[in-house]
Amino acid sequence: MIGYYDKRAQQLDDAYRGEPPQWVREMVADMQAALRGRRVLEVACGSGHWTCFAARSAAHVTGVDAAPRMLELARAKDCGAIFTEADAYRLDGVPGEFDAGLAMQWFSHIPRARIGEFLTGWHRRIGPGAPVFLADNQVMPYTSTYTKPGTADTFEDRELDGERFEVLKNYFTAAELRSLLDPYADDVTLHEGVHWWWLTYRVRG
Repeated sequence: MIGYYDKRAQQLDDAYRGEPPQWVREMVADMQAALRGRRVLEVACGSGHWTCFAARSAAHVTGVDAAPRMLELARAKDCGAIFTEADAYRLDGVPGEFDAGLAMQWFSHIPRARIGEFLTGWHRRIGPGAPVFLADNQVMPYTSTYTKPGTADTFEDRELDGERFEVLKNYFTAAELRSLLDPYADDVTLHEGVHWWWLTYRVRG
């Protein structure tokens, strides 16, 4: 996964160029409202594209990622956020005090068996009552995934410069998302768009 995103970092960042469509503007507005005035810990920040939007309303944003090339691109944006390399499942060592969380296109890459582990560790860092903003891809007509014996996860084959990568990519219905978050979250508000879903909640105390 890290190798794939390191290799595709510039291509992914370039894809964000240009005027965003209306649905993206609506999603960003919801994100900025949820994180306004907060000290945000963003997981899997990638090239920092969404981080920079969050930084416009948040008091502070620290973005973490495991892909070094992604972090290089993020730091070059100079949008007032701090970017550091970290494992999403080991956030205790990330410097700073936080009271909000952000994760864009990360939830689909978590193995289903580790969702509880991830949420528990993340929530411990941002604290009870902290607002969280999550967003990720919805399944589309062209989506092609496959399963493997011994796991509940789905995967996608992706090719880049002649090299094949197997990427874990889980898609969720609205009911699944609510069920997964129910033990950890209060005040869940879910928006199902055409291409992405996004939601906000507060960490249960």
